[in-house]
Amino acid sequence: MARNIAVEELPERVAFDLKLQIALRKNAISIKENSKHPEKFDEYIQERENKIRKLLDTKDEIIVTEQGRVIFSSSNMDNGLIQKG
Repeated sequence: MARNIAVEELPERVAFDLKLQIALRKNAISIKENSKHPEKFDEYIQERENKIRKLLDTKDEIIVTEQGRVIFSSSNMDNGLIQKG
């Protein structure tokens, strides 16, 4: 079972850092999709996930929400990328 984390319930600085890492990861995945060498992005994307886990102090599967919307999931088939509706 995944651990659910609401951004609104985190301290302001942690919430900011978490959202930044999620955005950087999302951006890297988008760039990777159009790259001639997508494998070069794998390490960077993994570093972002490691930082997300470190910020949340967990190795469990996680789902991060913001105002009820899922913005990150570590268990998705699409590398944890969730598109904001």
